Amino acid sequence: MMGLLPLHRREYRVGFPAVSGVDPQYRCCWCGKASTTRYDYDKHLRTHTGEKPFVCPICPFRTGDRSSLSKHAGGSLDVGRDFRGGANPMFVVEGVEVLPCPLCGRLLHTRSRFRSHLEYCRRAANPQFACQTCHKSFAYRKDLEKHVRTHTGERPYPCHYCTYRFADRSSLVKHRRRHHPAATS
Repeated sequence: MMGLLPLHRREYRVGFPAVSGVDPQYRCCWCGKASTTRYDYDKHLRTHTGEKPFVCPICPFRTGDRSSLSKHAGGSLDVGRDFRGGANPMFVVEGVEVLPCPLCGRLLHTRSRFRSHLEYCRRAANPQFACQTCHKSFAYRKDLEKHVRTHTGERPYPCHYCTYRFADRSSLVKHRRRHHPAATS
């Protein structure tokens, strides 16, 4: 997939009418979206090509734009910092320091993710919310509510671009990114 973007640029550089304030070379040939910068244009093209050149140094996560990688890492990778407060010390994985969860062993990129994950693991060890249908237990009420929809078939999250409906918001967001990228970018 890495080779498609340069080929796409060469093939479709000219031939689109000028748009006020937008260089014609930054107009997508697949959907017509105009971009004012090369960075935005390249980022947009990746929604069509599927190219994901930005890779997390710790886990298999890949993305098509730098800002998504930064969000995935919690804003920044905690490289070269000490962690204080009684938690497990950070250790180095492929040149980047990470925190292991003492309850499940998962490696976390940042202190804030470590703290929220640790709280989740502690609550998950003693779940307080049980499904009345199948008796599965959950640490958080919102997780139980989401689970109950698997029994009821309720899909309260509609896509505004097609007829699909979803049981949870995250599935709707994934659907929009995959099937309606021009509308969501």
